[in-house]
Amino acid sequence: MSPVSSTLLLASLAVAPVAAQAPQFVVETPAGLAPFFAAQTVAFDFDGDGDLDLLGIPTFFLPAQLARNDGRYRFADVSSSLPPVGIRAAVPLDADQDGDLDLAIIPPNQVAFIALNNGAGSFSVGPSLPFSLPHVSVAAADRDGDGDIDLAMSGGALLGSCDRIYVNNGGGTFVAGPVLDCPFLFHNVVASDIDSDGDVDLMFTGGGLHVYENQGSLTFVDTTATVVSASLANAQSVIAQGDFDGDGDEDFLADTNVVMVNVAGVLIAGTTLPAQANVQSVAVADIDGDGDLDIARSGTATPVTLAINDGAASFSDASNRLPSLTLSGWSVTLADLDGDRDPEILADGGLPTAPTVVLRNRDVDLTASAAVIGQAWQVEVGCRPGYATATHPVVLGVGLARLPQPVSIPVHGDLWLDFGAPTLLTTGIVNAAVGNTVFSFAVPNAQGLIGVELHAQALVDRAPDPPRLSALRSVVVQ
Repeated sequence: MSPVSSTLLLASLAVAPVAAQAPQFVVETPAGLAPFFAAQTVAFDFDGDGDLDLLGIPTFFLPAQLARNDGRYRFADVSSSLPPVGIRAAVPLDADQDGDLDLAIIPPNQVAFIALNNGAGSFSVGPSLPFSLPHVSVAAADRDGDGDIDLAMSGGALLGSCDRIYVNNGGGTFVAGPVLDCPFLFHNVVASDIDSDGDVDLMFTGGGLHVYENQGSLTFVDTTATVVSASLANAQSVIAQGDFDGDGDEDFLADTNVVMVNVAGVLIAGTTLPAQANVQSVAVADIDGDGDLDIARSGTATPVTLAINDGAASFSDASNRLPSLTLSGWSVTLADLDGDRDPEILADGGLPTAPTVVLRNRDVDLTASAAVIGQAWQVEVGCRPGYATATHPVVLGVGLARLPQPVSIPVHGDLWLDFGAPTLLTTGIVNAAVGNTVFSFAVPNAQGLIGVELHAQALVDRAPDPPRLSALRSVVVQ
């Protein structure tokens, strides 16, 4: 089709904004994403293209799954790129310092090892970790301050288990470092500079909560008695970390539903979250785009819930922003899959009969219907559906070209539209009571338009927060 005809298509699109309504989160499986039967999902950019790919870690010794994100909310199954072993736990890290993300993998009842990323989209079995049988959890951070990433592993309730540091020698191989404790029944480990002295400390749960202070030269001392309030010491399983109160240090949350606030390196009891029994998993991210960290939780026989932060580590229940279905399972993950800088929810069922459910976040959102000649083409823009306190002006752009890579605009997001090609700009309003608006375009009934690709992206005024760009959506006229 000629450039002139394409330009005439944009010029002839008639716009009629209409109202619609939907909750903040809607069930929507991304195109090409095969059913995940995961007990845990790890989101990381394994192919280095700037978007988050997905690693599904299964239960019941099923094979792991790997899905590549093309940056446009479309996935492809590339599980064959993984080493042919089971995975019990995994953490991404650049073990060999070549600029791409490798994986530290704990297989079921086998020695842990590094899966090296070859930079071309596949992994090969790398060096094994000495004395690493058996472990159940792993955390990656630079523990000795030499610039490469080391590992800490927890043993779990297994015969002969120990909690140990593995030191990266700088070339992607690891040597056994100090044993922290043996045989505590720890299940989870996280790394954090708890005392704000510039090095990485460790926290374990399972058999109670324990903190190990890094004193330099790979010397760790159990400081639990002095830095953990007695009321918090009975945490048994999950840990989530983040600066919940905005004071510059990391706070924590375990299965007790009590926020552990970090005050000058001492963890004290803060706000109690809305009650939830049998918490199995906790994930942390800015769900509503207001600059502070919110919390999603899941558990066996209990639904996924949301707790929204007021910025001072006080949380309120916001589970009514989820669709009206019961989502329970082994783990919950928050990850921006569509590139609009608000996180989606992945709720992992953990069973062969319960695939992972993806809930798309509509805090700032754009979707587009199929574009067919002679019919209406609809582009829906959403902003804070169900919890907005003001109207939100919207500028919608529809263009004939997209940039090969986005222009990242600090605070506002990623710009994908190529304004060097013909582009139509139109405006609308997202009403606070509705939460989204639909732009309806009349596509001319002209055979010559078939095959034209249209790209849509919106800029939404989120006052009092900064305006933000939506994800890009592309359709081909049929």
